[in-house]
Amino acid sequence: MVGRMISADPTVPDPLNAQSWNRYSYVGNDPLAFTDPSGFSWLSSFFHSVSHAVSSVAHFLTSNPIVRAVVQIAIAAVLTITGVGAIIAAAASAAIVTGLSGGNLGQILQASVIAGATAFAFSEVGDLTGHTPGFGTPAYAENVIGHALVGCASSAASGGSCESGALSGAVTAGAGPLINGQAYGVALVENTVLGGAASVAGGGKFANGAITGAFGYMFNAMGGRIVGGVIGGLLEGVAGIETGPGDALIIAHGIYTWGELGSRFEDWITGSFSPINPGPLAQDIAVNFRSGSYEGRMLSEDTTFYRVIGDGGNPNGPYWTSVPPSGPLQSVIDSALDQNWGNPATTTITRTFPAGTTVFEGAAAPQRGLVGGGNQVYIPGALK
Repeated sequence: MVGRMISADPTVPDPLNAQSWNRYSYVGNDPLAFTDPSGFSWLSSFFHSVSHAVSSVAHFLTSNPIVRAVVQIAIAAVLTITGVGAIIAAAASAAIVTGLSGGNLGQILQASVIAGATAFAFSEVGDLTGHTPGFGTPAYAENVIGHALVGCASSAASGGSCESGALSGAVTAGAGPLINGQAYGVALVENTVLGGAASVAGGGKFANGAITGAFGYMFNAMGGRIVGGVIGGLLEGVAGIETGPGDALIIAHGIYTWGELGSRFEDWITGSFSPINPGPLAQDIAVNFRSGSYEGRMLSEDTTFYRVIGDGGNPNGPYWTSVPPSGPLQSVIDSALDQNWGNPATTTITRTFPAGTTVFEGAAAPQRGLVGGGNQVYIPGALK
């Protein structure tokens, strides 16, 4: 066998391959590795196999929207960790999955623009509210509302219902203080499932809500951990390359370890504290906030707070609220005031604290059947 055609080939299948310019050469002069049934392109069998595989993937993703959502979330998570940025990661993941699902160029561009805009909006909401504010704080309500608005807009732009998108965004943001403090993978799964379930409850699709919940977590709550992970992965990755084998494990270690440090640093900057990221308050004080989570800040302007007491109560105690009391009974419930302490909350003390005062704010912890959850501010300087 000489591997030659008995007639000249009228096409040049690969101009960059010198063998293709030999009109009597068969399959790139490699007949033991390739075949050319049509006689016109030695890559025809290969491309046919690739086309068949792509068609199978597209059919599978189109038929399984939940799997499609999971693949999109996974791609976005991987791209985000590599440091390409939230908008690019979200847009690229949507474009890739839409393309694999058989979408045309217009559909790919539309999906990528919507995903990128969603990621940007979630990131902006996080920057404005401190990412995962504690229960009962003004920032907490703003964060939930912001997520709801972004979820609504994203769902509507994608052809879904505003209600289901808003519910997915609001529910995952509302549960943030309870679930976002866990390991990255665990919290991502919980936000994904919770967002999907909320979407179904609102009459939408699980897959759409899952993406909303996951994006809300990755591009809002995880800001510090992702940035820290990228820095750590790069630094330890360089060390791994220099030292030889095992660099992949070293990079993974850098992403996790530095990611945790990044999360802690972000919490320190924004003043958000929890049991896994202890703040300056003693444990016996921190437990008076729901889940032990609270935020610390310095007042930028003179601010008025309120304190409820009974007859003969201490008007200068450390516990206050930024919300005007609406009555003794409501105050007892919201602040979980154990009546064994003798505080019926019948008198309201109003006091304005000067700019520069350090305060710690969160939701009141439940106690002895009282649900708590009301706004609570601890001001050490109030005793002075």
